[in-house]
Parts: sequence; C-alpha cells; structure tokens
Amino acid sequence: MNSKKKDHSSYGRFKNLPWFDRMSNSSILVGGAGGIGSWVSLFLARASAEVFTVDMDIVGEENLAGQTYGKEDIGKSKVEALNDVILRLCGQDTYNGIEEEVVADEGFWLTRVPKADVIVAGFDNLTARRIMYEEWKKNGKEVSFFVDGRLTAESGQIFTLCKSATEEQFAGYEATYFSDDERTELPCTMKATTHCGALIGAMIVTEITNWMANLSNPAFPRTVGNFEFHLPIMFIEQPKYKVPDAVTI
Repeated sequence: MNSKKKDHSSYGRFKNLPWFDRMSNSSILVGGAGGIGSWVSLFLARASAEVFTVDMDIVGEENLAGQTYGKEDIGKSKVEALNDVILRLCGQDTYNGIEEEVVADEGFWLTRVPKADVIVAGFDNLTARRIMYEEWKKNGKEVSFFVDGRLTAESGQIFTLCKSATEEQFAGYEATYFSDDERTELPCTMKATTHCGALIGAMIVTEITNWMANLSNPAFPRTVGNFEFHLPIMFIEQPKYKVPDAVTI
C-alpha cells in the first residue's frame, strides 16, 4: 500500500479496520454521479479507494436537494463537480471522472469493468444499470462485488451479488428489472432528499466494507445481502427502556 495513502489524515481514525488494506488497494467503478453515486464516490474516496465515476449529466439547481453539490457547481459536468467536492472535503487525488454515457459495447468505462474490484450501479435509469450489470457478469473479475442501489426521496433498495452467487440468486436479481417506461413518475417535489441520498450511500459503502472484511478475515463473517428501507418506518434500534410517566409538579 502506498505510504502516502496509509498516512492520510482523512482515514487515520479507521485505518486498522479489517477491510482497510483491501479498500486502499481497490479499484471501484461507480455508475452515476447523482443522488446515489455522488455520495458513494465521496465516501469511498474518504475510505481510501481508487474511484472511477461515470456520468454524462450537468449539475442543475434541482440536483442540490439530494446530491453532494452546491450552488457553485451549477453548470459544471457532474464528474468535474464531484472531483472538486472530493478534493475539497478529502484532499484525495484517487478520484477519476468519466464523462460519457453508458451504452452497450461503447466507451472508456468498459475498460474499467475487468479491473474493478467493486461495481456500484446508481444510475437514475434502469437501462444503463442493466448494461453495467451485464458487462460485469460477463467480464468482471472472478473475485468482485456488484452493488445496485435504487432510491426515492424517502426509501431505497440495495441488491448485492458476487461472482460465486447461485443461478437462483442471479435470476432473483434480474427479476427486479423492468423497462423505464413502466416506472411510476413522482412529482418533481417528491423525488430527492439529501439525508436519504447520504443514507443509502453510507449503506452501500457498509455493504462493500463488509464484503472486503469477509475476504480479509473470514473467521469473523459480516452480513452482506439485499435490503429495502422506508424512512417513516425504519428503526435502527427500538428503545430498551420504559418511557417514564409524566410528572405533575
């Protein structure tokens, strides 16, 4: 591991965790630099990974509600704006933006798939998501991890696969696809929140660190899997104490 990376202040408090060395030597391809991908890229860069993020969109004012960008980023390409955010917040030079559309059999992003230890699909359309998944299934590393994140303003889903998954697991994931025409379009004022984007980004990175920890220390396995959350009914932990009755003074 590069000694400059090892001593970087942004991860000095967690560099002895069981996944850190593997993360520091990993290459991660992130599909999308929006409500999921911008947060995932930021968190992974801070965790010492080499990140390649592919997106062709421009930052608009509407993106400020749920993504990492600020007003000064409006009008920039998302991958350029994300580079500025990561440099400002992490001081990292391991982020790489790929400004292009994800289409089958075309683009620089394809060259990154066989080199990636982890692929994260966070696009806002299922067509690009499916193209990235099929490319990983066909040409990804034998020891690699695929994560698919899907997000609304107050809910999300995360699906995970590794190359050793069963045919039933692959089929179960593929059954979650539908055409973009079938997607229910929400009102524009109910599409994105910053806290939900950051939440799913953190959960995706946790799935990645769990997978890496299992490779590094299989004697103490961590849970890696699929899950869904809805913010109004999601409880991290129920209180274990009785709420006291009101006291009359």
